[in-house]
Amino acid sequence: FFFQAEDGIRDHCVTGVQTCALPIYLVILASRTRLEMAQVFKSPAFIILLTMGVVNAGAGLWFSNEAYGGTLYPVTRVMITTLNGAFGFIPILIAIYYAGELVWRERDRRAHEIIDAAPIPDWAFYVPKTLAVSLVLLATLAVGVMTAILVQVLRGYYGFELGKYLVWFLLPQAIDSVLLAILAVFFQTLSPQKFIGWGLMVLYLISTLTLNNLGFEHNLYQYAGSPNVPLSDMNGQGRFWIGAAWFKLYWTAFALILAVLSYGLWRRGTETRLWSRLVRFPARLKGPAGILLAAAVLTFAGAAGFIYINTNVWNEYRTRIDDEKWLADYEKALIAYETVP
Repeated sequence: FFFQAEDGIRDHCVTGVQTCALPIYLVILASRTRLEMAQVFKSPAFIILLTMGVVNAGAGLWFSNEAYGGTLYPVTRVMITTLNGAFGFIPILIAIYYAGELVWRERDRRAHEIIDAAPIPDWAFYVPKTLAVSLVLLATLAVGVMTAILVQVLRGYYGFELGKYLVWFLLPQAIDSVLLAILAVFFQTLSPQKFIGWGLMVLYLISTLTLNNLGFEHNLYQYAGSPNVPLSDMNGQGRFWIGAAWFKLYWTAFALILAVLSYGLWRRGTETRLWSRLVRFPARLKGPAGILLAAAVLTFAGAAGFIYINTNVWNEYRTRIDDEKWLADYEKALIAYETVP
């Protein structure tokens, strides 16, 4: 199929009908993405991880009806807030594990020399694997939404707000899932072994927790970080979504940089040493890859400057430790009025 597709592309280019090659590339992308996704969906480990996520999320959703000593209706806002906490870790595990499995699958099965010799462009190896991990994570998030709706039904609540599930949960989490997939595949691309790539992702997870506890929690250097967006039944996301959207743009640009680097450093054939791939990396940036990298760098730098001015210059930036000090001073200043009616 690959040889026939390449011959067809070459024949069309000779005759000058350049647009005829596009459907063939789309067929290659779709077929390889389906193949990669099938490897995940048929894996017993995926079923186990998804089941764990559903059970954990279901328990959290079921007991999310109490707050401040009162009972809450299982409205969409409450369901989404609970999902963000109870279901968030499972997609991370899926991304870490299957990024390694998909990137190294051909080499683990010793079929990489045959597959890498196919006359298809380099992006046809990298893009389907990253896209497959992203789509699998999106499907996992959809299962989380169905779990939340099931809990609402079991509690006798039928005010389903699918639009809010889409805008408040699926879309933001889908962006985060793509960012996570790109990072996981990037680490596997750099690593000489699958287990080292997994180890780098574990170190990334540990660093996010450690840096937060040490006070280094600015979203400008916390990968895929963005400010919290509180949800309200009266005014939705308010204007809080604007700040989060700027950080999504910022980290999406950075992820595109990682994606181009992964494409340029992708292993193909028997050569796996990083230095050899670095040597040929500039040649791979000719054409659309270089243009995309330049646009991503400019967007990343511009968004970084705008965000920094907003968060650190025009407004006061405080860490959680600073917030605790501010709250303590606030309470000390008002403690004299504690008994005043």
